[in-house]
Order: sequence, then C-alpha cells, then structure tokens
Amino acid sequence: MLELNGEPVGELGLVSRWLGEHEIPIALITGDRAVSLEAESFAFDTPTLTVKQARSWDRADSLPVERAHEVLRAAVSRVLGRRDRWRIYRPELPARIRLRVRHASDLVAKIPGLTREEGGWFAGTFPTINAVIDLTELVAALLAADRQAVLLDALASDPALDRARQEELALMIQENPWP
Repeated sequence: MLELNGEPVGELGLVSRWLGEHEIPIALITGDRAVSLEAESFAFDTPTLTVKQARSWDRADSLPVERAHEVLRAAVSRVLGRRDRWRIYRPELPARIRLRVRHASDLVAKIPGLTREEGGWFAGTFPTINAVIDLTELVAALLAADRQAVLLDALASDPALDRARQEELALMIQENPWP
C-alpha cells in the first residue's frame, strides 16, 4: 500500500502526477475496472473507459478486441474535441510518502530516505514523483528478490520436494532472473 501526501494512491495516481509534474494533460483514462475506480477518487472530471475486469494479477475478462477498438475510437474522438476538459494533475511537492510492506522490511529499511514506522510502514519525502516511482520499482525488485531467495532456501533445505515443484521453481527463476 502506498500513500502520497496523506492519500492512498495506486499506479494511476502516480502516473497522473508524474505527467502533471511535466505539465502533460490527461484527456481520457482507460484500463480495467480498478483503474476506473481509482480515477473516481481524484480524477472525477476526466472521462474513463473500462475495457477489462481483472480477475487476478495475471488474468482479466476483456471486451472482444474489435469492440474494444470501437469504443476506444469513439471515446478518443469525443475527448479530442473537448480540450477544455483535459486536466493536468499537478502534484504537491516535495512528495511525502508512506509505504507499507508485509515482507522483506529489513531490506526496505536499508533504502536511503526512508524511515521505519510501526506496522510495516515506511515514510519519506522525495523531491519529485519520478523519485517516488523509482522507489516503488526498487521496493518491488527487493521483494521479488527476497521471494526468490526464500524459495531457493526451501529447495536447498528439503531435497524431498517433488520434481514438478523443482521444475516450476527453475522456470520461475529462468523467467525472472535476479542479479
């Protein structure tokens, strides 16, 4: 979970403020239902278009491609004629963030600029939204590396793991190598 200047924020919130930092307006927000819901929390006067519904982190129910193209073309045509409704979402800077992690908090605690708080929270102040995005990418990489290390330790300590599980672990490491 991430809070930006005291408010919960997701990917759309970060990207919209990064664009705002560069004076780039947003005319239309498209994506899954979660993106549309996030937009309703702060971008209520920017049109949204939901083209899919996430079912899990790697699965979604989507409109058929032809239908998605059709509704996207229509929405873009509408917003291109309404420049007065385009919005720039300028961030409050410096950006005060709070980040909550469930695992690998000792790794996250080593990141310069973050201070540990109660309940798995970390806090910091960053000069730009780009710096906040860099931080979130670093934390994601640390968490992924920690998860892979835990799986490797489990594999090494339990030789009785079945063959399918060993192959699955090897495939995961091959697809997501870590330095």
